[in-house]
Amino acid sequence: NMLIQLVGRKKVVLYPRTEEDKPKFEKTTADDKYEQINWHYAGTSGSQYNTSSVDIENVDYQKYPLFKHAPTPFECIIEP
Repeated sequence: NMLIQLVGRKKVVLYPRTEEDKPKFEKTTADDKYEQINWHYAGTSGSQYNTSSVDIENVDYQKYPLFKHAPTPFECIIEP
């Protein structure tokens, strides 16, 4: 993968992969259905498997309660 910034500046926030990122499942209903749960919520709400619908600058902990377990991210600004 390669990320290039040709014009302007872009803030990039990356969360390190941890042992806790392995898929976890939780029983969600009485009819034995299971739902994958992780702090990053990647692949939920119609997003791609490598993106998350969590607004990391204004986290809604009511909607994304597991995000409080997120590791400390790496942040950088990229520019040409």
